[in-house]
Amino acid sequence: MKLRTKIIFTALMPLLALSIIFCSAAYGVMRTVAISEANNGLHSTALSVRQYLYNLNDDPYGIGGDDKLYKGTFCITDATSYVDSIYNESNIKITVFYENVRYLTSLKDANGERLLYTASSDEVYEAVVKQNQTYYSSNMNLGGSKHLVCYIPYAYNNQTVGMVFVGVESDVALEAVNKYTIILVAVTIIIDIIAFLVIFFVSNSILKRIRQSINTVEILSNGDLTVRVKKSALNAKDETGDITRAVVKLRDTLNTIVTNIVGHSDALKAESDTLSANAVRTIESVGQVEMAMGEIATGASSQAEETQHATTSVIEMGELIENTVEATHMLTELSNKMLAASEEVTETLENLEEINNQAQAAIDEIYVQTNTTNESALKIQQATELITAIADETTLLSLNASIEAARAGEAGRGFAVVASEIQKLAEQSNESANQINNIIKDLITDSTTAVETMENVKSIMKVQSDSVSKTNLLFNEMKENMNDSVSAINEISVQTNEIDDARTVVVDAVQNLSAIAEENAASAQQTSASILEVNEMTQYIGERAERLDDVSTELAEAMGFFTIKKKK
Repeated sequence: MKLRTKIIFTALMPLLALSIIFCSAAYGVMRTVAISEANNGLHSTALSVRQYLYNLNDDPYGIGGDDKLYKGTFCITDATSYVDSIYNESNIKITVFYENVRYLTSLKDANGERLLYTASSDEVYEAVVKQNQTYYSSNMNLGGSKHLVCYIPYAYNNQTVGMVFVGVESDVALEAVNKYTIILVAVTIIIDIIAFLVIFFVSNSILKRIRQSINTVEILSNGDLTVRVKKSALNAKDETGDITRAVVKLRDTLNTIVTNIVGHSDALKAESDTLSANAVRTIESVGQVEMAMGEIATGASSQAEETQHATTSVIEMGELIENTVEATHMLTELSNKMLAASEEVTETLENLEEINNQAQAAIDEIYVQTNTTNESALKIQQATELITAIADETTLLSLNASIEAARAGEAGRGFAVVASEIQKLAEQSNESANQINNIIKDLITDSTTAVETMENVKSIMKVQSDSVSKTNLLFNEMKENMNDSVSAINEISVQTNEIDDARTVVVDAVQNLSAIAEENAASAQQTSASILEVNEMTQYIGERAERLDDVSTELAEAMGFFTIKKKK
């Protein structure tokens, strides 16, 4: 479906639906009003006919021997001129029923005969005569045509005896409604046609501008960036104008981009040619540098090896001197430590002699305490034997309680559990008491042994005290000899320290020289490797430069697809 059809269909369908709804609603309202007015008129006519009957005389209604309806002596059936005059003036048909049978009517059949002595429907008779109500119908079929009808009852002495029918053909009653409905439909159709024409021309104008924008975009897609747009479309204030202005902006932007790309592609080609030439020259220079760096690296490696051998020899000599210095320092430290130790030993021996005296007194006190401990252990042994006896009795009691609980059955289960726990505790107490008893036995044995040992220690301490006194005299003599040795060792230490300082200077110088030689060799090798990488990268750049030249050529050919504005 084309856009024009969609626009017309979308705009016109709601209008058509609204027109149909409006006409239908207007027809319904006018028909309702017309029927209401017609019913009012029919009701007025029916009242007039009933009043005519009431005004004839005051006699009752009845059927005569000729089967005609009379009121007193007046023959109602023959009063046709009255109902015909009303029909001729207003097209209103009238019938007078007695009970439910027609005795006076202006209705005629196809032969012109009046429709007399026919009965009404039971529904009408029930509503009007039986229930004394007014009956209306807007769709009653009489003689093959639809009628608007009204039935009202008439009475004698307040008793309903018949009914008056008044009716008019629906086409006659609704003639004005149908006429105005046709006029309304015609006006609505004219409005819809005018709306269709307006929508058609407006949509055609919109589509024309859109088509112009589409054509412009198609021309742009073919590479022509010089396409022009009509000022009328460009100056439009609606959305089509926005589209046109957006297309023009796209054209100008593309023109700027393509122009820049073309200019840059030319510059790119020139730069790629220059880059390619520079890459060739660089490759030649790098080759020469690579040869020179190879010779430098070889010399640096030889120098590093020779320096390394010298460094190794100097380090070995330095290690020997360093070992001598360390040995001298160690000897000095040991001498000083021995001198300090001799002083400490002398002081210690003096303290030891005093401590021996204190130890002798302490041993005497320990001897007394050991005897006391032995007596306490005997008392604890007696207490543990008592605990063991109580635990045995508790075990017997818990066993008896378990037996009694078992006899009690379910009721003694809880008591059995408690008895079992008590038995376990008693057994544990018995085991603990046995362990304590064993420990006490060991303690008594150890205490007895300790008493004997204390007696031996007292004898030994006496001998030790004499030995300490003799040792103190010997250490005083050794202390004087050690002072002389320490003085000689200190002199040796001073001389070895001077040798070590000189060794440190030489080792540092040789190590620095070796490190420099190794760094030179490594730098030469690294530089040579870098030169190789530079050579490879330069060759790669040369290849990329050639490819860049090809790309710039392809880009220039691709940009030839576009037709751009020439700069003035």
